[in-house]
Amino acid sequence: QKPPINDKLTVVYQREIWNKMVLSVDYFFNYGTRLPQTVDLNAVDPGYFYSVPRSEWNITVTNPFRNYLTANVFPGTLRNSTTVAATQLLRPYPMYQAINQTNTDLRKSMVQSLKIQVQQPAYKGLIFTFAYAINDERTKEAFDDQALFDRQFTWIPTDAARHRFTNVITWDIPVGKGKMLLGNAPKVVDYILGGWRLSNSSRYYSGRLLRFGFGTKLNISGNPVLENPTNGRWFDTSVFSAVNETTALQLRTNPWTFKGLVGPSTFQTDATLTKSFAIREKMKLEARLEVYNVLNNINWENPNTTFGNANFGKVISKRGAYVGREIQYGLRFVF
Repeated sequence: QKPPINDKLTVVYQREIWNKMVLSVDYFFNYGTRLPQTVDLNAVDPGYFYSVPRSEWNITVTNPFRNYLTANVFPGTLRNSTTVAATQLLRPYPMYQAINQTNTDLRKSMVQSLKIQVQQPAYKGLIFTFAYAINDERTKEAFDDQALFDRQFTWIPTDAARHRFTNVITWDIPVGKGKMLLGNAPKVVDYILGGWRLSNSSRYYSGRLLRFGFGTKLNISGNPVLENPTNGRWFDTSVFSAVNETTALQLRTNPWTFKGLVGPSTFQTDATLTKSFAIREKMKLEARLEVYNVLNNINWENPNTTFGNANFGKVISKRGAYVGREIQYGLRFVF
C-alpha cells in the first residue's frame, strides 16, 4: 500500500478594517492522490454481461481443470467438478474466483475552500468571530462497474456541506460595580450578579448533496428537486423507475448527483455562562453553566436514497452526531 499524498496551498489576506477588527480572506486548495480503491484482479469484463443475454450467462461446459495436476499443486473446488460455468472461463485466471486487492491507489481528491472571517479582539468586554466558507470537494469515482474494470474514474462531488457559517462570541455582561448596569449596587448584589461572562458558539451548514452512488441504476424521467420539500417527501420519487434487466443488463445512464438536490441543513448553537467568586486570597469558587443545542433544534439525517425501500425519499431519523438540548452545571473550588 502506498500512502496517500496531499499537496496543499493556502493563501491568506488580512487587514485591520476598524477599531482593531481584523478581516481575513483565506483560499485553501488540496489535491490528494493515491486514494484507496478495492479492485477485483480476476473480474470478468462487465462488457460481456451487457452484450450477451442473461440466458447465456449460466451455460456450463466441460471443466478443463478437472483433476488437473495434483491437489497440493492445484488446490480448490474447481478441480473436482465435471462441468463449469462458461463465465468462469472468462476470468483472467479461470482457475480462481475473485481476487480482491484492497487499498489500490487509483483515486484522487480535490478540495477548494474560500473563507471570509471578521474577528474582533477584546473591546468593551466583547470578543467575537464571524466566518463564512464556501467549499467544493470532489473525488474521482468509478461511475459504474464497467468504469471500475477499465480503471476509468470521474470527478464527482462529495456530500460535504457547500456553505458553512460559524460564529463565536464572548461577552463580559456589563452588570456590577463600575459597569453600565448596577454600577453602584451594594457589595452583596454585585457579588451575586456582577462579573458573569457569556460565551456562545453557533454553526450552520447547508444541506449535504444527495448521492446515488456506485451500483445505483435507475431510469430518470425528470428533475427530482422539489421547491418545498418535507420530511415525508424530500424529493420527487415519481421520476425514478427501475431499469428493466430481465433479459440483459443495461449500462447505467443516471447521474450520481442532481444539481440542487441536497439534504436537510444543520444548525446548532451552544452557550456557556461562567463566573469566579473570590473567597479569600488564592481561593475562589468557579461556577459554570453549559447549554448545548440551546434552541433544542432537530438536525435531520439525509433522506433515504435506496430505490425500492419503503422510505425512499423520506427523512426518518436525526443525525447521530447531534442531540437535543443538554444542560450541565458545576462548581469548582480553586485554591
